[in-house]
Amino acid sequence: MMFCWIGMIIIIALDRMSKAAVCKGLQDDRKLEIVNNKIELSITKNSGAAFSILTGHIEFIIRISIILLLAALIYLIVLLENVGGISLKIGLAFMIGGGISNLIDRIIHGYVIDFIYFKVKNFPVFNIADFFILSGSLLIFFNLLF
Repeated sequence: MMFCWIGMIIIIALDRMSKAAVCKGLQDDRKLEIVNNKIELSITKNSGAAFSILTGHIEFIIRISIILLLAALIYLIVLLENVGGISLKIGLAFMIGGGISNLIDRIIHGYVIDFIYFKVKNFPVFNIADFFILSGSLLIFFNLLF
C-alpha cells in the first residue's frame, strides 16, 4: 500500500512542477513546437472539467471532485487494503494523484492549467495529471474487464 501513497505524491509533484515550469517559460501566449511540430506546448486555462464540460461552474466541480476523491481514497484504504489486484491499486493511485493535483489548480486559480497539445484533429489540450487520470482509468477498466 505504501507504493500507492508514494506514487500519488510523485504524480502530484510531477504535475505541479511541470505546470510551474510551463507557466514560467511560456508567458505572454508563447507556444513551443516539439517532436517535429507534432506536439505544441502552450498554456490553456480550463475552467471546466474534462473536455471543458461544465465551464463556469468551478464551485460545483470542486465539490464533486472532493467527494469523488474522498470516495476513491476510502475505497483504496478500506476495501483494497488486503484485497484487490495490483493494477486496481495502481489505477486508483494514478487517478487520485492526478485528481488531487487538478483540484489544487481549481482551488488556487479557479481553473486547471493544461499545456500539452497533440496536433491531431480535435485532440484536447491536457496536462500530466490528466495523463495519469486517464491511465488509471484504463488500468481499472482492464482490471474489471479481465
